[in-house]
Amino acid sequence: MVTMLDDIPDDPPKDVGWPDDWTKEKRVRAIADVIREPRTAKWIAEEADVDEETAWAALEDLREMDPQLHRDGEDYYWDYFSS
Repeated sequence: MVTMLDDIPDDPPKDVGWPDDWTKEKRVRAIADVIREPRTAKWIAEEADVDEETAWAALEDLREMDPQLHRDGEDYYWDYFSS
């Protein structure tokens, strides 16, 4: 009998990371696009693998472009119900 465990590769795939052609800002936006609860620039920076200053600048640029992204203190969040 063959089981799924018989098909485990000797070298499992490594974390592939971000596409090489994505800028730091694009990575921050990708993370910001999927947050479902308030998150700090530091948290977003860690997820996007960028420094906190880059994340903060990209989030502020995004807030200027999209008024549905809000900041409350250090937290960023989406508010689709306000104008």
